[in-house]
Amino acid sequence: MSRLLVLLNKYNDSKATDAEKSQLLWMLCHSERWNEDFNDFWNQSFATMDESTDRRILKSIYKATKPKQYFPWKVLLQVAACIAILLSMVVSYHFWDENIKLTQYVDMSLEVGKGQKSDVNLPDGTKIFVNSDSRLSYGKDFNGKIRKVNFQGEAFFQVAKDVFAPFVVMIGDLEIKALGTSFNIKAYPNDNIISAFLQEGIIEVNSAKEHLSLSPGESIHYIPSTGEMYRNEKEENQSNLAWLNNEMFFDDEPLSEIIKRLERQYNVRFLIQSEKLKTITYSGTLKNSSLQSALEALIVTSPLKMGYRIVPDGIELYNK
Repeated sequence: MSRLLVLLNKYNDSKATDAEKSQLLWMLCHSERWNEDFNDFWNQSFATMDESTDRRILKSIYKATKPKQYFPWKVLLQVAACIAILLSMVVSYHFWDENIKLTQYVDMSLEVGKGQKSDVNLPDGTKIFVNSDSRLSYGKDFNGKIRKVNFQGEAFFQVAKDVFAPFVVMIGDLEIKALGTSFNIKAYPNDNIISAFLQEGIIEVNSAKEHLSLSPGESIHYIPSTGEMYRNEKEENQSNLAWLNNEMFFDDEPLSEIIKRLERQYNVRFLIQSEKLKTITYSGTLKNSSLQSALEALIVTSPLKMGYRIVPDGIELYNK
């Protein structure tokens, strides 16, 4: 007796194993395996079987012998949960991004007078400490794909990180771009040099002629009159951030530049009587000094005999 007939007999007697049922199904699905065995049975049969009955019997056998499949529902649920979370994040970001784009910021400006300091929190979470005689402004450009502010003076920026919207400080045609960074800018209109010092993070500085990227501890100096820009590596925080602690740091700095800082710090006007005094240079630090203490420190350390007096227009420095 052929293997096929053996399996059929077992199946009819409900004695076939799952493996035998699978084998029987495979043999029935391959006609070359059973045609010869059943030719005699077909020839001896007095009755015929219509195609629908034939299909129904085969379907019944297939259903009974088909191996059970266990669907991984747990894995499916985990995948579905991940997809749902991802879709939720995409939808949330879409609406957040659209809301940001639709937000229309009104023009805002901050002016800090001479002899004053201030700090401000911007809508994105950026915090700015502003030194005396400084101006900060922003408007409709502070949204969407960029956070742009216009600035002049001196300030320390603690920029809130946003990988989708760089933070840009415009100083005339000079652009300073950051994502999440701490840096100091000194850019007074009456100074010959604009400087930026990076404490942490990365900033890009772009002018009409050059492009520079800074690493922590580096600074750039930009000369507006010529468009030249150069980098200083590994500067100390003390020289750039002393003003945050109410200090003034001088490094071989001429008196003509020092009095500009004193005028902003103390909201006074200085008059220098002698051209020789303008060339005197100073190095050191003034810590939390009053105006009188600052003047006395300059006089005591001056290589020339110098004095000061109060005049109607301010304070006059003269050579004795």
